[in-house]
Amino acid sequence: MERTDYVWQILNKTNNRYGFYLKNTGIKKQPPPDNLLIFKGSAYGAFSRAFVEFVLTNEVAKRLLEWSRDTYSPDEHYWATLNYNTHLN
Repeated sequence: MERTDYVWQILNKTNNRYGFYLKNTGIKKQPPPDNLLIFKGSAYGAFSRAFVEFVLTNEVAKRLLEWSRDTYSPDEHYWATLNYNTHLN
């Protein structure tokens, strides 16, 4: 999945409505932490309190968030990846 295989960079662009755009740098990312498989999903969700506590306190979840910072649209894979890697409990 190109969105997570490469480093993306935020660049200024004043002639679009967002004021920035994302550029694929062509730099290959390291594999995801902790042997996680990346799953794409929705950026939105309704989560249980237990899942939110897991996301906020679990070291694997924190490492995935840090790894995701320079991917394209990390909100579309972060939640799904944590949910579907069942070995995380």
